Amino acid sequence: YNNTLALAGIFQAVGLVKQIAFTGQCEQQPFKTSINTLYITEPQDAASVYSGAEFLQLGLEKLIDLLSSPKKNSDADLARYVLGLIYLERKLTRNQQLMSLMTERITKAKQQLVFFETTHPNALANLADIYLNTLSTFKWRIQVIGKPELLTQPAILDKIRALLLAGIRSTVLWRQTGGNRLQLLFRRKKIIQMAQRILSESKT
Repeated sequence: YNNTLALAGIFQAVGLVKQIAFTGQCEQQPFKTSINTLYITEPQDAASVYSGAEFLQLGLEKLIDLLSSPKKNSDADLARYVLGLIYLERKLTRNQQLMSLMTERITKAKQQLVFFETTHPNALANLADIYLNTLSTFKWRIQVIGKPELLTQPAILDKIRALLLAGIRSTVLWRQTGGNRLQLLFRRKKIIQMAQRILSESKT
């Protein structure tokens, strides 16, 4: 259950990245849920990271769609982003200096929330800067596909980078709950069934 929630958190973040990259807009409640995960550092359980499973419906739907039809061309970008986050999370957790920097910067960002909402442009710019100074320092980076005229706008890039940082937050949680790449290959059916159950319960 917790493992599937965390995986849905990853899918929700990258699903929103794709929305923004192609339209400049995204669904606001899922966006707020994903960004807020960065500030929930001492959760009681996986559900509390997302303020409840009901706020992960977008991620659960994306997870079910992609794992049910992994060769669907329309979801190729999402699969690449998810695998990219899994790769970067491993690189990050093996680099204690960068991990410490990220933790320190997010703690400071959390303190600034007395002045800004979590989705305020200034708060998002701060998270984007954290992403640039940590995950973007690796040689391999996630290449986001979208409309070129959107991907040159600073506000759009801030949202995308903040969401990728949130995706890393969920990836860390996924690892902590036993997640690994082999599960995505050999336990797809069980993950889909659990995601369908959570989605059904969250809509009742």
